[in-house]
Amino acid sequence: MLLASVALTSGTLLANAPAVADSTGLPGDDLDLRGALALFKDAKDLESFEKALNDPDKHVNNLDLNGDGKVDYIRVVDHADGMVHAIALQAVIGTKDDQDVAMIGLEKKGEREAVIQIIGDSELYGDSAIYEPIEEKMDSKGSGPAMFGAPYMGVWVNVWGWPCVTWLYGPTYVIWISPWYWDYYPFWWHPWSPFAWRVHWGYCQHHYHHWYHSTSIIYVNHANTYYGPRRVMSNTVHQRYADAHRRYEAQSKGVRNDRQPNARPERAQPQPNEQQRPTARPDQQKDQRERPVQPQQPAKPERPARPDRTSPSKRKEHEKASPKQPTRTRQEPSRSNPQRNTPNKQRPKGR
Repeated sequence: MLLASVALTSGTLLANAPAVADSTGLPGDDLDLRGALALFKDAKDLESFEKALNDPDKHVNNLDLNGDGKVDYIRVVDHADGMVHAIALQAVIGTKDDQDVAMIGLEKKGEREAVIQIIGDSELYGDSAIYEPIEEKMDSKGSGPAMFGAPYMGVWVNVWGWPCVTWLYGPTYVIWISPWYWDYYPFWWHPWSPFAWRVHWGYCQHHYHHWYHSTSIIYVNHANTYYGPRRVMSNTVHQRYADAHRRYEAQSKGVRNDRQPNARPERAQPQPNEQQRPTARPDQQKDQRERPVQPQQPAKPERPARPDRTSPSKRKEHEKASPKQPTRTRQEPSRSNPQRNTPNKQRPKGR
């Protein structure tokens, strides 16, 4: 009787409990990104990774984007550019209608070094949903991982040892594009009804959330840039979840405002009809008003410019305007008949 009472009380408290903080109200709540990254770690190639994503026993995929009451099939498409891989997780929701759910960015950083992140699509997860692996540390006895509450040091994890990573960078790799599409699925897959969100989230939290954490920094910049123009979006999904996005944006805006209560207010600009602040003190303004205004001196007449002596045309005009003065010429003495300085007297004739 006591056990039945305890069970009934626990069930009542669970039903009346508030929504879990990880619930955003967006469709991305039904596909756990950390769980997808965990399945990628255990997969040997992208084909086995796609199979694990669509396994109901893994409890990672719980999406029903088209609202038909059945979980959508997730196909895997690799967009490769040299040593960079942008692996898209794509939900098949109709005839020639797909929606990218997330992108796994993988970049090679050295000879045997690689970094990985999973980025949720904004249509399903809102702003930025980025997850990456946490470095696994053993305790002093070597019997398990360190305490999960320990602070993260911000060092990216080298994932070169993951089987799927070495396969992607192997010499025999051929770019993988899932062959399955709407109404054409593998024989082993059968759709199922989505689980309740609390059941889905509780399973993922217990099995997948310990080794992966959220971050706001993108380390796979090349993969993210290369994937951008290749992203696949569905107009059906956009219209169906438009109200959920508006509610999410309103809640996110309120949270950001509440986190900045001491923000410095902006200085109000004076309006045109407001009284402007004086630029000088009152006594200075009074002195300026009482100072007599000095009369302006009449402008001096401009002196006519002298004619240009070097210009023949101006010289002629100047000679016409002024009376011509007589000029005195000096006769130079001739060398053959030099003149004396004595007065010019005529000699008498006859001698």
